[in-house]
Amino acid sequence: MSDKGADVLLISDLMETAWLLDLRGADIQNTPVFYSYVILTEKDCFLFTLPGAVSDSLKMKLTESGIISRNYDETSTVLKELMSSGSNTLWADRSKTPYTMIHSLDACGDSDPLEIIDEPTPVELMKAVKNDTEIRSTRKAHIEDGVAVTKFIYWLKQNVGKLHMTEISCADKLEELRRSQDGCFDLSFPTIAGYNSNGAIIHYEATEESDTEVEPHGFLLVDSGGQYTTGTTDITRTIALGELTQEMKEYYTLVLKGHIALGSAEFDRGTTGFDLDKLARKPLQDHGLDYNHGTGHGVGHVLSVHEGPNFISKRNSGAAIVPGMITSNEPGVYIEGEFGIRLESEILCRSNAEGRLCFETLTAAPFDRDAILPELLTEKERLWLNSYHEFVRDTLLQYLDREEADWLTAVTEAI
Repeated sequence: MSDKGADVLLISDLMETAWLLDLRGADIQNTPVFYSYVILTEKDCFLFTLPGAVSDSLKMKLTESGIISRNYDETSTVLKELMSSGSNTLWADRSKTPYTMIHSLDACGDSDPLEIIDEPTPVELMKAVKNDTEIRSTRKAHIEDGVAVTKFIYWLKQNVGKLHMTEISCADKLEELRRSQDGCFDLSFPTIAGYNSNGAIIHYEATEESDTEVEPHGFLLVDSGGQYTTGTTDITRTIALGELTQEMKEYYTLVLKGHIALGSAEFDRGTTGFDLDKLARKPLQDHGLDYNHGTGHGVGHVLSVHEGPNFISKRNSGAAIVPGMITSNEPGVYIEGEFGIRLESEILCRSNAEGRLCFETLTAAPFDRDAILPELLTEKERLWLNSYHEFVRDTLLQYLDREEADWLTAVTEAI
């Protein structure tokens, strides 16, 4: 704030407040945050929350930490008082700040014009770059999530065609397995479970009207995630339920090649998501295919499953990918009226031994060997896939029963 010449910093983003104060809440479905504002000056920190949101014991802890707790509807009043008493430079990200709150300050600058620094707050980048404690913690979340997803894939493959299944019942089964993990307290977003043609709808969510029976052939695309006390997860696996066409296998393998290209990338500091996006698309574009969504988005730590400033996309934000950022890796291909394929894992940016940047895949769940054409993979891609599957085995086997463990061992054998 001092470097920017800001007298007052207004934080309107709920995730930024939760991260800054190391607090979580339950006001928003799938995102553990609470309605609030924070105002920071050189000397004071004000937290504005809804009446009754802060218990007396927590309010006492906040006070002991030097945080002034006020009612939510006092935010504008306190902001105006500060800006009318000698402070004339406000740092506020207009894209996240209510128009009326900024507009109400117009009268404050009569004697000394009010200046607004309209930029992302410093908290946005601080939050996106996970520290060592957050990284260790989120590894635990991915183990629990990997167990749930792997158990789900095993259950699905063993029971499709034997039990009556629909997209909704499959999503419910996965949620049940997730919530059986000790640290899971919510989903990170409503599960997308799209069978065959529904999988080609990028943001599909099954309803009672669209809910489709899942049969022992074709693909089930499942995009899901969990909120754990140790981290936030987001994973997509496209699962072969039986017979596949040659085209389905070819397209699955091309998506996997794009996933591997990004996951195994090495790059220089200053590289943006715009630069990296090309890597994931190239195997598909070489075959006249592409996908109409970003390749990756930032993931919060026990916060929103979508966060900035890091994302990997055709749109150039100018934000560099830096060590400590966790981003999704999710190329796909969608054939309208037929099927959709998406493969998504969370990847952590870190430095390698040569001082360049690279990614470590945190997500632990197998890809589907039944859908892979090994002859389309290069030797380097096979090595990456085999190494990843070895990581999945080493991470998950101890948490599975004997039948599940034997199955996982078989489906992660080297190719």
